[in-house]
Amino acid sequence: MGKHLKKYETSESDLLVFSQKSGRLYGFDQFGASLFSLIEKDIHLKEILLDDFKENEAAQSLIYTICDLMKGEELPEPETNEAFTIDYPLLEQNKINLENPFYYRLNQFDFVIDTKQKWIIEKVLPALEHLKFFPHNTSNFSLIITFEEDDEGWCILFNEKCLHKGVKIIELLPILMDYIRIGYYHSIDYLISLHAGALNYQGKSLILPAISGSGKSTLSTYLMEQGFSFLTDEVALIDTNEYLQPIPMSITLKEGSWKVLETYGVSFKNLSVHRRFDNQRVSFLPPKNVASGNLTVKGAFLIFPQYRQGAKTEITPLSTLETLARITLSGYEVKDSFDWHTVKRWVQLIEGFHKYAITYSDMEDVRLHIERLITA
Repeated sequence: MGKHLKKYETSESDLLVFSQKSGRLYGFDQFGASLFSLIEKDIHLKEILLDDFKENEAAQSLIYTICDLMKGEELPEPETNEAFTIDYPLLEQNKINLENPFYYRLNQFDFVIDTKQKWIIEKVLPALEHLKFFPHNTSNFSLIITFEEDDEGWCILFNEKCLHKGVKIIELLPILMDYIRIGYYHSIDYLISLHAGALNYQGKSLILPAISGSGKSTLSTYLMEQGFSFLTDEVALIDTNEYLQPIPMSITLKEGSWKVLETYGVSFKNLSVHRRFDNQRVSFLPPKNVASGNLTVKGAFLIFPQYRQGAKTEITPLSTLETLARITLSGYEVKDSFDWHTVKRWVQLIEGFHKYAITYSDMEDVRLHIERLITA
């Protein structure tokens, strides 16, 4: 019993348990770790422990969870739409016939957008302008993006396969940006991809995981404007060599962020307005101070930001267990099936990170706090 389980004790004496059956990671604090150890030695202690903690619903729930885990009878994982993948065919090089191509490079990932549509050229392509380049060999591409109109709207095609039908003009750019980013993931080997902003300051990597609405992109933009080297506002992609990959797509900023950033001198006057999947109005700000090269994540600063109106800047150190719980809540950009080797490497990296939660309302004040943390 429990042979499908792999255990890892953190430096804070918390217990992490990985189920090879479900590919899920469970975390137990020192109390939970003690219960796990008792039940692992003799599962028949379940009834005795339930009786001992009959007045403690949380402890009873924990006992049931441990027993189910031991027997391989885990509850199914809740469905989530936060992480997704795409599938498109390989490009047949002899079929390439471009009429009006625009060439782009995102790190080592080259792609082409082929369109004559004036509104796409004027309203969509400016968000990719900083990625434009002209290749020496115009046939060496793995992805060609085109668009077709149908009765319901527009279709986005990757290598002639329609990925999304019935797209309205105002919705096209946010969907396209997501698909390009996911296409980039498929082009490299990566360890993990987090829903997070990422920057670099004086040679130190800064990762900002956060749920939507926490102010992650707003803070990433402000730090970039103040001299931090920008990597991404949407996903922190850590490759198998444990480097943080720059993914400098234009920064997605919701309407609520525009006024905040305009008070700090960031202009949105020349940016077109688009509508996201959740019906929010967004603009895409081309980045500056873009980081380049191999940026190690060893010793990185992993900071969970939370904007609260009127709040004083408050910094809270986090344990590895608390950090993993917050990362799970923040979400993963791409849904993967993790194995024990990958999970163990990821946990060991986190143990070496400087881990904090920051609550703030004043952008300049939180910047000073973050700089002091990094340079201390």
